Order: sequence, then C-alpha cells, then structure tokens
Amino acid sequence: MAWCPKCRYEYREGVTVCPDCECELVDDLSLVCDDKEQSIDPNQLLRMLYNDQDEVEKPAQKVELYVNNEERARENKSSAYILILVGAVGFVTDIAYFLGYIPNSLTPSGKYMVCGVMGVLFFLFLIMGFVSMRNSRLFMNKAYSENNLTETIKKWLVENVDKAQMDSRIGFTDETEELRYFGRISELKDMINNQYMNLDGAYVDRIIEEIYPDIFEREV
Repeated sequence: MAWCPKCRYEYREGVTVCPDCECELVDDLSLVCDDKEQSIDPNQLLRMLYNDQDEVEKPAQKVELYVNNEERARENKSSAYILILVGAVGFVTDIAYFLGYIPNSLTPSGKYMVCGVMGVLFFLFLIMGFVSMRNSRLFMNKAYSENNLTETIKKWLVENVDKAQMDSRIGFTDETEELRYFGRISELKDMINNQYMNLDGAYVDRIIEEIYPDIFEREV
C-alpha cells in the first residue's frame, strides 16, 4: 500500500499520486518528517471513510477474457476424445462384467442394477463426447471467418495508426509509460469501434493486446 504524506490517506497498489493533494505517494509514513502537525480537511475525512466502506462492500471487478472460436474448437475436440475414450472403455468393461468375463460375487439382481447404472453412465459419456465433437466442428467453421476478421482489423490498425501522431493527438507530454499505455488503449478501442460496428468488447480487447507491441513497441 502507498500513503499520501499530506492527507495521510492510504491508496491501493498501483496508485502513485494523490488525486486531492497532487503529492507523490510514499511507502512508509514514518519516513516523512513534518515541521508542523498536519490537519485533515473534513471533506477528505468523509472521503476516506466512504472509500474504506466501498472497498469492503464493492465486489471485485470481473475481468472478462475472450476465448476465440479456434480455441473453443480445440477445447471441445480434446474433451470429445477423452469422453469418447472413457465412455467406450467403460461400456465394453461393463458388458464384459455383465456377461461374466470379469469375475464378481454379486447376486443376479445386484449385477443387473450395477451394470445397468454403469452402462447408462458410460453411454452418457459417449453422447457427451459426440456432442463435443459436433461443437468442435461448428466452432472451427466459425473460426475461419473470425480469424479473417481479426487479421483484417490488425492490418488496418498497423496501416492507419502512427505512434507519434497518436501520442500528439492525445496530448502526451511528460506522462508515465503506464498512462501512455491506457491512453493508447482507449484510443485504439474508439478507432476499432468506429470502423467496425457491433464487435464484442472482450474480442476488441484481445485484438488490441495482441497488436499493441507491433504498433508501439516496434523499433523504428
């Protein structure tokens, strides 16, 4: 945690400047020596109390990660292979157990019940496996068009975004690299959403994350 040496308010990790006092935050208040006792403005005190309460009551913001159709196709295909394999091996084993090829000490009624329940279970594994395989094919078909759109957007950004011009347009002067990053991200989002309508927000975030180094971190 970081502290403001003036108002002595504690901030979350990542904040470097107090928005009220415009002072740089310090890690340890004991290292700050004051010539006179500092007073806290009543409004600052109220803000501190409300912020502390919000920190307790406000749930953590969920970060949505975008999983593209190609990755979904691979996940479904992998799941399908596992489900089909387990279902097939289990179903064959269950039949062998029922026919007596696997020794058992169950009564006939007990054997019927156990084999029936296990047979249904392994049959459901097979069904889920084939459903996952079908979903894999559907996602793979969607992946072709999605990948084409992704490459089109990335190519358009590389051709139309100039690092120096964007920083000048945003008005960067002595900002830290962190502030530059968030400013550029916001500008890229606006550009994509204006050029390509009705795109998923998480999908746009992923494109920007992948293309950002090619635009702003490449050597000129």
